[in-house]
Amino acid sequence: MSQFEGAAYVYLKPAGGWINTSETAELTASDAAAGAYLGVSVAVSANTIVLGAPEATVGKVKLLGAAYVFVQPSGRWINMTQTAKLTSGGYRERYAEMGLSVALDGNTVVAGKPFWEKGEACVFVEPAGGWSNMTEAARLTYPHGLNPI
Repeated sequence: MSQFEGAAYVYLKPAGGWINTSETAELTASDAAAGAYLGVSVAVSANTIVLGAPEATVGKVKLLGAAYVFVQPSGRWINMTQTAKLTSGGYRERYAEMGLSVALDGNTVVAGKPFWEKGEACVFVEPAGGWSNMTEAARLTYPHGLNPI
């Protein structure tokens, strides 16, 4: 693994309760690259895990960021790469760092892009056929000038 490429580890609670244990599975990106920081943000809902990689390069755009969706296969977690990669449709948004924050509720993912102009959040909705590589369905923006930080 390259420096700061990132990964996430799945741990399952044993029947007798939490004890010192090893990971059940390792989640990685199929296009892993040094400095992407996969797993800097994590969201879990039922059998789906979303990992943010805010410093991922998408195409030739540095630090655009991405969110990676992992769906539990065949009822149990295994070492795997993503089911889908979620990216922003605005490929000129260098340094937007989408995925610095992620949220997951059922079939909807929201990924924050704090460094794009006034800051945005990208909304992704799982298609009827299941998660696949896609760009956002909608963007949520702050309409009143710069972020009030």
